[in-house]
Amino acid sequence: EDLNAFQKSYAARVRKAVDNAFAVANSATVAEVQQLVDGTTTKVEACFGPPGTGKTAATLVIIEETLDRGGRVVLTVYTAQLACRMRERFAKHPRHRQLRIDTCHAVFGLGEDFAFLPLLGGYQLLVVDEISQLDGEQCDRIMRLREMVDNVPALAFMGDRWQMAGFGEVRPWDTRLWQASVHRTTLVQPYRCQDSMKAWHHDACRVACPVAQSNGNSITYEN
Repeated sequence: EDLNAFQKSYAARVRKAVDNAFAVANSATVAEVQQLVDGTTTKVEACFGPPGTGKTAATLVIIEETLDRGGRVVLTVYTAQLACRMRERFAKHPRHRQLRIDTCHAVFGLGEDFAFLPLLGGYQLLVVDEISQLDGEQCDRIMRLREMVDNVPALAFMGDRWQMAGFGEVRPWDTRLWQASVHRTTLVQPYRCQDSMKAWHHDACRVACPVAQSNGNSITYEN
């Protein structure tokens, strides 16, 4: 894939976190593992932007790279129907069995208490799509579960803050844990959709967006 500068920057940060997870998995001693974990400074990555700006394209590059390196990946989506579509997309990948695609609730036990601890230790990359459909408590749970894993897998969130209003009293990006743990990249340049009418329809779906400004080539949304 040909990625633009912002996509490449986001992908590079996720890749760095994946490298660290591989290094921990390949460590020979407990002391080496502890040294790597203690020295980990990689943040959770979040990639925001309107539809068609390349959030998924950039993330899929990292997913395929991780699989090609022999790593294991979790990709979560919001509905079981979307999960089926993504499984079909990766069905012919030679390492598709190393990729788990499921809903956020199934993978991370959302709605369960912390007595339910998903088995995330064998993965190098965790990807959560449509983050705006989760509330702050659910997102915090995902980040805390990741911190409990010895190899600290890379964690990447994707979504559009304004496409839907979302659920819950606290949005994911408003929690203290998010603000302390997450590095955010916002994509604004249309990547997939070059048709102006289709772009307008995508824009109209962003019902939660309070302010929009357009310069004809890209759309910038104010937080």
